[in-house]
Amino acid sequence: MKDANSLDHALQDNKGGQIQQHSDLKRQFRCVGLTMFLISCGLLILRTVFSFVSIAGVNLGANNGYVADLFFSLLMQIGILFLMPLFIFKFVLKKSTLQVFLFSNIRKTSIKNIIISVALGICFFIVTIAVSTIWQIFLSSLGYRSSTSSDADSVNGWWFFLSIFTVAVLPGFCEEFALRGGFLTTIDSVYNRTSVLIVGGIAFGLFHQFIGQVFFTAVGGVFLVYITLLTKSIWPSVIVHFINNGIGNYLAFAKQNGWLGSGFFDSIKDNIGIAFLILMVCFSIGMLLLLILKKINKNPQSNKRNKLLKNSLMVSFATVNPIVMPSTVLSSSPELDSTSNIKTKFKPDLYDYAFYLGALCVTITSTIFSFIWGL
Repeated sequence: MKDANSLDHALQDNKGGQIQQHSDLKRQFRCVGLTMFLISCGLLILRTVFSFVSIAGVNLGANNGYVADLFFSLLMQIGILFLMPLFIFKFVLKKSTLQVFLFSNIRKTSIKNIIISVALGICFFIVTIAVSTIWQIFLSSLGYRSSTSSDADSVNGWWFFLSIFTVAVLPGFCEEFALRGGFLTTIDSVYNRTSVLIVGGIAFGLFHQFIGQVFFTAVGGVFLVYITLLTKSIWPSVIVHFINNGIGNYLAFAKQNGWLGSGFFDSIKDNIGIAFLILMVCFSIGMLLLLILKKINKNPQSNKRNKLLKNSLMVSFATVNPIVMPSTVLSSSPELDSTSNIKTKFKPDLYDYAFYLGALCVTITSTIFSFIWGL
């Protein structure tokens, strides 16, 4: 009888804990939705303001375009993509700075993960060029012509290093913090792994709010989501993101200033066969590196821990109620199934999706208009 009462109390405590967990997850889900909506609006407003500044021909001094890009990047990356989610998570969810970082997947990663991420970044860049080229050809077939130009005057090394900071360093961290941080943690508590990859990829593509980038960034987003989930840290995706943007930025400056590698893009256009061979080699190496990364980050203790927990619960249940087969009860409980990692998925209702739908509307609308206006 005493054991039965103990079990009743344990079940009641467990039920109370589940109710509290559900409430916390609902608040977290809505908070992250609000954050994504505010980020999407902030990015749209910032792009609009700087577009008008560019159209108005405001003189920002020498290297006018680089100065404008610098201000734009600082406000967008640091202000909107980093500080905004940081403070919202900190004060709305009542988390300490350390808790926000952990919630945003800022965790230590192994040196093996870092080395593999560097190699993956190079492969990622080559594959991204191919996907981007296909997308640009498709857009051209629809009559899309971008009004922006990548041409620029020769600049000194100072502007190059400053550009590396604004184009590679800041986006590499801030965009990962916003899209592979608390947002990824939250959708991972709602959807299955396949859905998380798709949603995370689409979100990354749409948040660029630019038709010229939406497709290949969505494809790249799926990859970045995958390695973040695999390593449980944003640092590998930060490294891949940094290397991809950094190489692209260097090659753009190299072409303008006659540096080493200045003919890279022209060589690709003139040698399609060789370019395709390089693409296939990089893609194959990238897949091999992903398999190695998966093996390195496989946790052999996970299944053992789940099995021990199930056995422990079975013994406790059998002690209190030996008539009912505990294995039957446990097998019918999805919360205790080893394939679900001993956790339940939060199921949001329609109201919980309000801010996410708002962010979706803003990003889709701005992306469509970037196509119509050729931005």
